[in-house]
Amino acid sequence: MLKKEMYMAAGDGCHPIVKIISEIRKAVKENAPLIHCITNPISIHDCANVVLAAGARPMMAEHPEEATAELLKLKSAFSSALQERQLTILH
Repeated sequence: MLKKEMYMAAGDGCHPIVKIISEIRKAVKENAPLIHCITNPISIHDCANVVLAAGARPMMAEHPEEATAELLKLKSAFSSALQERQLTILH
């Protein structure tokens, strides 16, 4: 049976693992990372729903070219945003 402190909110008196999990959950919800799930057709919906419930964004690409295309779009968007940010800093 789990100890009482495992059920406490992530406050000062809680178990360290509860604090760590709380910080991870907060970071996932704030950043909504794209998670590439490699799974089978039977569990694909369950895996996507778990990722969504955690606050992230699932990518359920079955073919390597699909995943590559999606990741290249993200890389392009990230590079543009980074260049924009660098220009803003320089000015």
